[in-house]
Amino acid sequence: MSQRQKVPKPSPLHDAMRAMQSGNVARAIKQARLHLKQQPDDPVGLHMLGVILFQQGKPKEAAEQIGRAITAGSRDAAHYADWGLALKATGRLPEALSAYDQSVERDPTAASVWNDRGITLLRLGQSKSAEESFRQSLVLNARDAKTHTNLGNALLSQGRAAAAAAACRQAIALSPDLAPAHNGLGSALSRMDEVDASIAAFEHAVGLDSRYVEALGNLASLYEEISRLDDARRVAEQALLVEPLSPHATLVLAKCDRRQQDFQSGIDRLKALKLEHLPDALARDISFEQSRLYDRLGDTASAFSAMARGNLKALSGEGFDETLGDQFLSHVAALRAWVPPEIASPVFDDSHTDPVFLVGFPRSGTTLLGQILGSHSGLSLIEERPMLDLVIASIREQFGGYPTQLTPAAALDLRQLYFEHAAKEIGDNHGISGQRIVDKFPLHLINVDLIQTLFPEAQIILALRHPCDVVLSCFMQNFRPNPAMANFFSTVRGAHAYDRIMDLWTHYKATLNPRYHQVRYEDVVSDFDEQVQPLLSYLGLPWEDSVQDYAARARERGRIDTPSYHQVTEAIYTRARYRWRRYEAELQPVMTTLQPWISAFGYDDDV
Repeated sequence: MSQRQKVPKPSPLHDAMRAMQSGNVARAIKQARLHLKQQPDDPVGLHMLGVILFQQGKPKEAAEQIGRAITAGSRDAAHYADWGLALKATGRLPEALSAYDQSVERDPTAASVWNDRGITLLRLGQSKSAEESFRQSLVLNARDAKTHTNLGNALLSQGRAAAAAAACRQAIALSPDLAPAHNGLGSALSRMDEVDASIAAFEHAVGLDSRYVEALGNLASLYEEISRLDDARRVAEQALLVEPLSPHATLVLAKCDRRQQDFQSGIDRLKALKLEHLPDALARDISFEQSRLYDRLGDTASAFSAMARGNLKALSGEGFDETLGDQFLSHVAALRAWVPPEIASPVFDDSHTDPVFLVGFPRSGTTLLGQILGSHSGLSLIEERPMLDLVIASIREQFGGYPTQLTPAAALDLRQLYFEHAAKEIGDNHGISGQRIVDKFPLHLINVDLIQTLFPEAQIILALRHPCDVVLSCFMQNFRPNPAMANFFSTVRGAHAYDRIMDLWTHYKATLNPRYHQVRYEDVVSDFDEQVQPLLSYLGLPWEDSVQDYAARARERGRIDTPSYHQVTEAIYTRARYRWRRYEAELQPVMTTLQPWISAFGYDDDV
């Protein structure tokens, strides 16, 4: 009689693996824990338990178990990658990045890990490094649509909107129904001021996934920016049906509340959000909106506190080094110190009429003046577009630096380059015709020397506002960080920047004798006609009643891509006139720096 051979009982670890494969999660966890009771330091068992917990939506516990596997001696690249995934999900981003670095060091061929590493870098505000990681992932797997989308997000974070749009279009070509790719395309197109196309892209994303809260929030935000407040509310409320405390949708509704004069409702909405649990960039946006709401209610202490919090989040969220502001001020100093050779200025015999340049320190009322001038039939407003920046970039490339002396031939070429780009901005492919350009770009105040050289018949409009109000307003603005704006993360730095830039302007006045007309913001909002009539006369233009209706025309234009977009669509108001008086205590540290300019611009006796 034969005996039946006994089949060995599977080990708890193998049983856990089989249970997981069959979808029996409870048994998988039970058997994994049983295995670890027998072998508590087994890296394979610890990693398996961590993976199971992560799939159960328990990233904190998962990170702990996989971390124990690493500590126990695992050097498996996949274990480090999974650890990074769990750490990232718990918000422990620097540790997640370290785990991903360890993983790609051990196995540089895993495209998905390079992608996950890029996502972590992007969330840390390191967009350039994120771009490099995404590109490495695409070297390994060029057909991954999600990675192309992520690359687009990294490029957009660097301000490279056209490249971001191209990356998202590549993702859509690979996977037409990938909603995040359409959402990314919408964000890029929005930055490029292609508003209708941006709306269409966001709507396409929502059409693919009606519960896609990020796309709903982006669409609602764009509607708010173009003053379609009813649509903004509708879409934001749709997002809240999916995610009741969606911070993005809540922020849009708070902005609508403020613009419709319901300040307390906006404050109450935002109080429900836990900023410490949000990405820095979103916490920054919410903090700045809180500052506006508190300011409108007259709660200056809460408003200033929110401004300070927003600026701190701006620094950390963008991975931005505040000392980059020093680079900008060093450039200002170089412009101040430069002494051009005494040679005759070039004379241009071409068909172009020299532009009007609307300049001033940021937040001095240039947007308001621009909308007023843009409402005149004889003028075409171009707002903060890079025509002169492209000229300066060309000078640096050709001559090895800026400022520098230009030959007449070089000046003529650069002048032509400016007008070619201006024609593209206006949409006139045959050249500038009819209306005179108003080039509104506040900080081209520092480039008056170049303006005089390339455009000897140009007229300059200098926008002024009380220096304390300007510094305060810069501090309370949610600027897109760049070297110039890096001077506005504190009032002390802002006051120093004001002093250096206005010193340069004073130098230009003494050495160049520019043609300019000075307009004070406070005078415009107090006596509109008495200020605008001389301004038009200076430009050789007749009065037109259309300039009084600038707010309606601004609303018709749709999006105004400056921090003042929500203000210039209102009728003239005086509430921002001498706002600084309410913040006098907070501004005491900068008064010594600003007092000479308060006197120089005639503000000593104003209250």
